[in-house]
Parts: sequence; C-alpha cells; structure tokens
Amino acid sequence: MITIIEFWAEWCGPCKQLSPVLSALEKEHSNLKLIKINVDESPEIATKYQVTSIPTMHIFVDDEHVETVVGAKPKPFFDKLLG
Repeated sequence: MITIIEFWAEWCGPCKQLSPVLSALEKEHSNLKLIKINVDESPEIATKYQVTSIPTMHIFVDDEHVETVVGAKPKPFFDKLLG
C-alpha cells in the first residue's frame, strides 16, 4: 500500500495545480491512498511532520516513510516515483 499525505492550503496556487495530478494518480493506482491535510485547519499535524513549505507530500510504502516531495511536480515525476 502506498500512502501520500499531502499538506496544502486553499490559498496556495501550486497546491491547486497539484490537486488534479494527485487525484489522477489515486484513480490509476488501486494501491494508493491520498490523505489531504489543510495546514490552516491542522497546524499541529503540519508541525509534527516539519512542513515548512506547501505543497509537501510525505510518501509511505507499507507504513514506511520513503520520500518527501516539496513543491508542485508534474504527473510524470510521480509516475516515475511510484513505478
């Protein structure tokens, strides 16, 4: 199971660009779960994960943290990352 925790905010332009990319990935990969955390509504969780810039994605494979991605990346970037 792959889990992507996305830290975002409604006012964040790059977050808005990234949203359809992550939604497409979730539809294409049956083993992918996307969790979205709004940093304005849950600042304590963002602090726990040391999020200093958004969007930030923490990627877990079988509950093990394997990658942190900061900034809006294009879909091919994630396709390569997820294999």
